Amino acid sequence: MTEDHVQSRQAKNHTLRKIIQYVLLLCCALYIIRFFWKNQDSIKALLSLHLWALGMLAVLSVISLFLQSFRQRIVLHKVSAVHVPYVQWFRIFILGTFLNRVFSQFGNVYRGIRLKKEYSISYTRYISIYVSFSWLDTTLSLLVAMAVIGLLDPSLRIGGFPAVWLLLALAVAVALIPLVLHGLALFFRTRIRYCSWLQSRLGQVLHVTVSSASDPLYLAKVALTGLLSFTLTLSLFYLSFRALGVQVPWPVLALFCVIMKFSNQIVLTPGNLGVRELAYGILGELAGVGMAQALLVSIITRIMTTVVIILMGIAFGGLGLLFQRGQYDTND
Repeated sequence: MTEDHVQSRQAKNHTLRKIIQYVLLLCCALYIIRFFWKNQDSIKALLSLHLWALGMLAVLSVISLFLQSFRQRIVLHKVSAVHVPYVQWFRIFILGTFLNRVFSQFGNVYRGIRLKKEYSISYTRYISIYVSFSWLDTTLSLLVAMAVIGLLDPSLRIGGFPAVWLLLALAVAVALIPLVLHGLALFFRTRIRYCSWLQSRLGQVLHVTVSSASDPLYLAKVALTGLLSFTLTLSLFYLSFRALGVQVPWPVLALFCVIMKFSNQIVLTPGNLGVRELAYGILGELAGVGMAQALLVSIITRIMTTVVIILMGIAFGGLGLLFQRGQYDTND
């Protein structure tokens, strides 16, 4: 198989994936529009939000960005052994987050290139940083949510299943994902030539991730900042529902935090637009909160976080990057 044929096939797969994403986005959007058309009274609650509530949500969003960048810097330092000053890293982090909102994954490419050019951190090492953080953060969020539900409402059920056991199963599955992927790539290495390269890269990522997680002090830093981040997200949801005049129990709010975490990791549409809203709505319906209220909370949090990210991204020079995308080529 020639290189041109491989590139052509990759381009077709990329185009097909984009078409599927936008078709899914359209279906989700049409369903949501149809739902609110039949429940027009719920829109009034969105339009009657107090400015103090929106201001508090904006403040929480800003604090969340600072905390998230701080946590990723902990992983960055551990995995790469490179000291990146927090001010410089925060600017890279914000601009990457801003670019991801405009073009899917462009921000991740931007961060990888900046780290390679300015701090000699390889792309494979950067991927290891990203995977390590996502893996630890998602697993930790599931365990914290499980602890919240276990302590406050162990009888909570979602769709007929005990929420505690459901979260435990998800936590175990997420924790085993790197090992499973590495094993599969190793199994197919001798059968498919491409899998040999894939197994090598997965092996590097897995080695970095597992070896980093074996450091108790490092895990303590990630866990403590993760607990603070989870608490901040809980507060964000609590305030959003209260702004709509809805009182939601903390265990159910913990489940919304889990949905948000998975929505950030598993992207099915650009920005998971529509998918996240429907996931919130389904959870709200199953938990007795109401689909309309959960959909509105998703819309509120998305709008507020997007506005904050866009404003901060513009303040750090994000608009200029949008017109200079050509210079961020991984072949440099």
